[in-house]
Amino acid sequence: MGFWIFMFIMNLSIPVILILIGLMLYKTDPGDINNYWGYRTKMSMINKDTWDFAHDYVGRLFCKYGKITLIIASIIFIPFIGQSNDVIGYGGAIIEILEIVPIFISIHKTEKALKATFDKEGNRLVSKL
Repeated sequence: MGFWIFMFIMNLSIPVILILIGLMLYKTDPGDINNYWGYRTKMSMINKDTWDFAHDYVGRLFCKYGKITLIIASIIFIPFIGQSNDVIGYGGAIIEILEIVPIFISIHKTEKALKATFDKEGNRLVSKL
């Protein structure tokens, strides 16, 4: 049971970290564009407007997907109670690998939103409505 508890905590650590980083990204001012902290892609670092937009957008996605992943990982890991350490370990590893998927989805959606909102020079696009 001790190993199950350890793996359960480890499986929840990725979603919790995702939520915390998400809160930091969209609740705080990302500051000046830098090469050390923040959502750093070519498109997000064009100017301060793209930088702020990207941090707000990806931060909200990280929080959303972190909460969803936290709930799903908690539910999925419950049937592993009483299983052998090998089953718990392999199951936990698979869950942790799958918990990385929302990060890539968030990055993809943020880049898509940046391209839909800004031109290649970082100017906001005029609404077509």
